[in-house]
Amino acid sequence: MTLRGAILHKEPLIRGTLKNKMDARVSFSRSFVACDDGRYAHRTA
Repeated sequence: MTLRGAILHKEPLIRGTLKNKMDARVSFSRSFVACDDGRYAHRTA
């Protein structure tokens, strides 16, 4: 996606959208891990 495409494709950060984005980040194992209580935490090196 280009920068222009990213600017034009803005999604509202409602709870469901944010959860989907965080789940994707956790599934790629980048920067975040899922905790037991449904929360997320930064991954430590």
